[in-house]
Amino acid sequence: MRITMVLLVLATLACSLGQNETDSSAQITPIANITTTATTASSTATPAPTNTTVANTSGGSNPDNPNNTYLVNLPAPFPACSVSPTGDFTVNIRSNTSTTAPIVGILNKAAWVQVDWHNNGWYRVHYPNTPVDNMWISDGPVTLTQPCVCAPDCTSSFTPPQTGTACVVTNNSGETAAIFNEPGLVTGEFIARFQPGATMEVMAFSTGGWIKVKFDVPNSVGWVVGRGMTVGVTGCDQIPIEEVAPTRACQVTNISSEPVTIFTQPDGDYFGRFPPNQHQYAVARRGTDWYKIYVAAFSNYGWVRTADTSTNGSCTALPEE
Repeated sequence: MRITMVLLVLATLACSLGQNETDSSAQITPIANITTTATTASSTATPAPTNTTVANTSGGSNPDNPNNTYLVNLPAPFPACSVSPTGDFTVNIRSNTSTTAPIVGILNKAAWVQVDWHNNGWYRVHYPNTPVDNMWISDGPVTLTQPCVCAPDCTSSFTPPQTGTACVVTNNSGETAAIFNEPGLVTGEFIARFQPGATMEVMAFSTGGWIKVKFDVPNSVGWVVGRGMTVGVTGCDQIPIEEVAPTRACQVTNISSEPVTIFTQPDGDYFGRFPPNQHQYAVARRGTDWYKIYVAAFSNYGWVRTADTSTNGSCTALPEE
């Protein structure tokens, strides 16, 4: 009789653990007869930084994913309104708001997934074109990345701090942004990082869409691309426009009265048109006949003949390519 009572107590405890709100895969064994075919997510399906990847792991390669469920393995940096495990364990993603609902995915250790709704202790997953989109994850074993509030829909809760008359900008791009010593992805030199959710004081704007910011390590200034940044509403109407000439670049100008052809390679295929009197920056050369220029309109590189251009800056130091 005593042995029977002990067995009943143990069975009760096991059932209680199966309903535990933490619902981490490290504590709960996934249901054996539930499998979800893992599909490869394209880059357009990722609702966050383009530098993230999705790993779909089969059952034999991950002890925390024995049934080939869809594994979400998005690496840092974590965007706002995403959740990640609070400890060194994976967390189940279920088809409904219950620890007995089928497991359709697993959030990997130190990974994240975006959420768009919070209801009765559960977050709704937002991950389009994957099996876990609109599925549910328990809020017990995960942490919500700020700035975000879910009441019940999950949205960014950023409010620019009021710092007197200072104009501030916040990185709401969802990923770490590079700060350069001068505006220009090609000509600028990387000097610092602007972390997601961080706020810095604005010192100037440029007509090319760059923002000059002041940062503290060291107490210096640099330039960041304005895309994905949120500028405050206080003091920004007094910020000057500052145009900075590149200090270590070769500037190429179309000196003809007509547009000239930009080629994919020297004597290669047509790439685009270089309008008269426009400036571009060269990053390489081919002998004395060609310059490789960065075409901002296409976010790519092309080649122009030196005979059609004039140059200014450090053009003789360009590498041969």
